[in-house]
Amino acid sequence: MISETTGFSIYEETDAGTGKDTSRMLLAGARRVFFAKVTDNDLLPAFKAVLKHIPENAPIVCESPALRYFVEPGIFVIMSSYNSYNKKNISKLQALPHVMFNLEEIQSMEEIPVHFDGVRWTYKPLADGR
Repeated sequence: MISETTGFSIYEETDAGTGKDTSRMLLAGARRVFFAKVTDNDLLPAFKAVLKHIPENAPIVCESPALRYFVEPGIFVIMSSYNSYNKKNISKLQALPHVMFNLEEIQSMEEIPVHFDGVRWTYKPLADGR
């Protein structure tokens, strides 16, 4: 555990073999991965606490739909599936500016045209409009 306070605890993932999303991020090349156990009211303070452990201007991938209500990202990507377990929350988020991909239509992560150019996240739609 790297931080704990009333309302949240923050952990750094170090095991790439657990099969959890945080482990998959390490396997995909992330240098550091953090996991926060947080109450709804403490989401923003928890995110600010995580930011203290990340170098300024480092690219960040954040897997938290709820955080989008508090933070304006460089690019907000919604990855859904036909069997998405939480379509209600996704429909609320669709009203916010975003790029959306359906996982069943993507053959590999390289098909997703989102890249970090060294300064910011960029998005260039594919020829088919995705």
